[in-house]
Parts: sequence; structure tokens; C-alpha cells
Amino acid sequence: MTAVNSVMNYPSLASSGEALNRLSGLSADDFVTLLMAQLRNQNPLEPLQDKDLMAQFAQLNSLETLKQIKENMEALLQVNLSNLASSLIGKQVMTTQADGQVLQGVVKGYEIRGSVYYVQVGDAWWPLREITQVYEGGEHESLSQASL
Repeated sequence: MTAVNSVMNYPSLASSGEALNRLSGLSADDFVTLLMAQLRNQNPLEPLQDKDLMAQFAQLNSLETLKQIKENMEALLQVNLSNLASSLIGKQVMTTQADGQVLQGVVKGYEIRGSVYYVQVGDAWWPLREITQVYEGGEHESLSQASL
């Protein structure tokens, strides 16, 4: 019997890109406003250099690109989680509760509550991230060792 050790070992997108998260509320309009304020208040004896201005525009472009990549990755993650949850329908799954009790049953369906995926096992709903083992059918024929 081969167990799939962790169904939900994906890195949190929310924890990556600390600088992006701090600046996520800023838009291109905010950047232009800041740039205009900087240009109006610059030292006339040491004006902003072209290369500095271009570097700031490059940073803005990078920030916008990173925001788009983050949004795309979050959407892809949601699609993958939906695919994973739907692929478990009809399969035997197991979970271990905090008190050490092992529960198992066949997945009947899934639903999304907020951003958390749940699978229906019997009359109970288990968070998808708590599934520790997956088996084909009810005979405990284990699936491949590939991490889900």
C-alpha cells in the first residue's frame, strides 16, 4: 500500500513576493503621480537623469508584469485544485485527525467554500489539504507515488 504523503504541498503564493504585496495597492496612475511630484520637487542643480527616469519606468513595467504573473498563477492554482478535487470522486481517501484517529471513505463530490476546497466523504466534508492517502476504488489498490 503506497500512500501519497501530502496532497496539498504547494507553496503559498501569498507569502512570496513581499515587495509585490506591499505595492499591490499601487497602480500605474499612482506611479505617474509620484513621478510628477518627484519632477516638480527635484533639485534644479541636480535634475533627474534620463537613466534614472528610464530605470523607474522599467521598475513600473516589472511591477505590472509581476502582478499579472501572480494573478495568472493564482488562477492556475484554482484550476489545478478543482481538477485534483474532481479527480478524487469515486476514489477511496484517508485522513488522520489531530487526535490520531484515521478516517477513510469514498469521495462523492467536492465544493469550494471561500478559497478552501472540501471533498464529500459520506455525509462529512473534509478539507482537501487534509487528505493523506488516495486509493483507486474500495480495495485499497494504491495509486502511483506521484505527489498530487
